[in-house]
Amino acid sequence: MTEHEVLTKIREAKKALEEYNSNLAANKGWWYTDIQKELPDLIQKSHVLNASGSVCTCCNGSGRR
Repeated sequence: MTEHEVLTKIREAKKALEEYNSNLAANKGWWYTDIQKELPDLIQKSHVLNASGSVCTCCNGSGRR
């Protein structure tokens, strides 16, 4: 996968989360718990590498702040 494809998917995920959160009360259904389980993993992976491709400076790549 190219960097451009990764960036496109990140932007799509960001937009999906924004749309989901804007109508959160109506979305608490079957998938809610699965979404809540996956989000921390996504956040941790986003901290492993920062935008420049190097280790995140706020957590040194651990995913913990």
